[in-house]
Amino acid sequence: MYNIRPWKSAVALTGILLGAPMAALSATYPSKPITLIVPFAPGGMADQVARVIAPAIHAEYKVPVIVENKAGAGGSIGNHAVASAPGDGYTLLVASAGITTEAATRKNLPYDMRTDLAAVTQLVVMPNVVLVNERFKAQTLGDLISYAREKPDTVLAGSSGIGSSTHFATELFNATAGIKTVHVPYKGGAPTWQALMAGEINMLIDPLPSARNLVNSGKVRALALAAAERSPLLPDLPTTAEAGLPSYGSEMWFGLFAPASTPPELLDRIQQMFRHALDDGNVRKWSLEHGLSVVGNSPEAFHAANAKEIERWTELARLHHIEVD
Repeated sequence: MYNIRPWKSAVALTGILLGAPMAALSATYPSKPITLIVPFAPGGMADQVARVIAPAIHAEYKVPVIVENKAGAGGSIGNHAVASAPGDGYTLLVASAGITTEAATRKNLPYDMRTDLAAVTQLVVMPNVVLVNERFKAQTLGDLISYAREKPDTVLAGSSGIGSSTHFATELFNATAGIKTVHVPYKGGAPTWQALMAGEINMLIDPLPSARNLVNSGKVRALALAAAERSPLLPDLPTTAEAGLPSYGSEMWFGLFAPASTPPELLDRIQQMFRHALDDGNVRKWSLEHGLSVVGNSPEAFHAANAKEIERWTELARLHHIEVD
């Protein structure tokens, strides 16, 4: 089981000796620049989220906030950099939901996010959208499901890679709808979007911000939003429940992590800072414009959500034989 605070027992044993220094550290934090590691290339949604929040932290706490991109190996290079950093609160990770699918499928990483990283807070969340190429015959979600049932293993479903969040979102859709599609993995989001617009694949399940751009291209049709309520970004798009598949929900999120050695009191302090930053007017405005909902939950709540996701993805990976390494 993924343990949010693997140092808890050690802290309890040494609390008398270390309690005061830890409290002092939390009280004076932050006193120098904070680095936010983004494990993906500049310009992506994780990068944008970090760069929108950074100025709000700087404005309130008067310390520089540096966004550093450490891309490569599906995010594991940046993740490892933070897992290996000192637990002093000055090196933090802005990770995507893919960090939980990674835990379910990649066995040979130099770190384990369940024991080497501590959950701080979920920053933002966005629903996924079921998309098809405009030339594909399905006009509704019901059409897509009926077609896939009548012709199993013929619908080509793209993803940004084996074991990616979009891959798992598609496998979950297949399981929920009782259909079988053909998985077509690409190396990242951009080539997957190009493939959908060109008709190389029939369908894709992708987060709302990029889905809206694809719909606006005129080459892609949205069938349903995998959320409880409609979005103002695509107000005419029905939810999956409205479209006849109420048990399917799927989302993408970005969250904040720290090295596992970070003291619990400092974790709480960091969470409170970022919770406050999420209430900043510019952050709220940007999030609304991009179809994101701000969260800012507690370390305990974020940990519990991650543990639940890892359990679900591990079981789905077992059933569908999904393994990256």
